[in-house]
Amino acid sequence: MVVLTRSLSSEIVKNMLVAQDSNFFLVKSTNPRATYRVLWYKLPPCSSVLGSYAGQTKRECKVDILIPGPNLNIPFIPRKGIKYPNGTDLPVMPLVALLPLKLQAWRDHAISRRSDFQLKQWVDVDDIKELLKIVVDVDAKMWFGPRSKAWLPVELLRVAEVRVRLYAERYPSTSADWKKIGLLDH
Repeated sequence: MVVLTRSLSSEIVKNMLVAQDSNFFLVKSTNPRATYRVLWYKLPPCSSVLGSYAGQTKRECKVDILIPGPNLNIPFIPRKGIKYPNGTDLPVMPLVALLPLKLQAWRDHAISRRSDFQLKQWVDVDDIKELLKIVVDVDAKMWFGPRSKAWLPVELLRVAEVRVRLYAERYPSTSADWKKIGLLDH
């Protein structure tokens, strides 16, 4: 989750989410020196379409709270692009910008020299497939059309299109969906 704020720490955001939604919960870090707790989210059962999670009745995913800035190439989003889910006061990044960032994570993990990062690419693959399905199901044309492209950083879109081509080559079953949302040429 990308939270579009400079005034709240990630720990405050985690506590806000837990207080507002019972699907969020905190667990102690596996790192014995850590002073923070790790945020998790209870997911609904998955359809058979979505990869390795298909058929699972109980699913959870770790939630990283990220703040925009240059370290992770997370762009700042103009006010008109910010979303406030479930009536919260928490400004979050819309899927239109989150999907390219998830592609960035997938690529970075795949080419990393660290074996623990390389293992994360498989989780990224499933995450991208799920996000892509959500984007297509909601309204494919609204995501990467002229209105969104007007406020998304040009460099984010340019790099996303390159990564989409790589992803679609490795996972051709996703090509039609990438075309529907306008990130893969016909």
